[in-house]
Amino acid sequence: MNTPHSDLHPGFDHTVRLFPLPDHVAFPRIAMPLHIFESRYLEMFEDAIAGDGLLALATLLPGHSYDYYSRAPIAPTVCIGRIQEHQKTDQGTYLFTFAGIARAEVDHEIEPVRSFRRGKVALLDETSDRPEDAKQIETALVSLIKDSLEDAEPLVEAVSRGQLSLPALTDFLGFYLPLSLTQKLELLSETDGYSRARKLMEHWPTEPRKPTDPDPGFPNLFSVN
Repeated sequence: MNTPHSDLHPGFDHTVRLFPLPDHVAFPRIAMPLHIFESRYLEMFEDAIAGDGLLALATLLPGHSYDYYSRAPIAPTVCIGRIQEHQKTDQGTYLFTFAGIARAEVDHEIEPVRSFRRGKVALLDETSDRPEDAKQIETALVSLIKDSLEDAEPLVEAVSRGQLSLPALTDFLGFYLPLSLTQKLELLSETDGYSRARKLMEHWPTEPRKPTDPDPGFPNLFSVN
């Protein structure tokens, strides 16, 4: 299964608006609520909604605090996503939903001409080859879900019916499970769904949260950034 790069606009030239956040890793196929209030990111957001609606969510690396307001270091792998529903608050900030589309790697940052950061990226295509042990990997992951996650029946059923592919499942779990930042970035960087599943099982937390907990929905419980 390939990541739907077709969801990027036809004239996409690999230039992205970089939205760096601490302690956040976004994944393709996953929607997450966010709150923008810093002036440079308000400018970035308004530029995006006036244009193609795309942002690249980047992860700030440890030690970023010393130059947070300039060009703090970011992980090279980012998730490009589209702004979905959004609303402006009375304070002039924005609540919105970020929907992940594609993995990408930052080649270089563009010299600033605006208050926000931009970069040139290379899209990372997902491989679609099934390894010889594909069935065993799928069975092992589903078994782990059944054994360690509460109320996982809807998730397992979606997989068994073919409504949720293994690559999509690994992105879903990679986002929702309480993994370390390093582990999440490792999963984001892995373009092969089956290799991602293997790594996910290696990193499986001892006390996983329930991925089927109700979504708080828009616009409640937005992350702070």
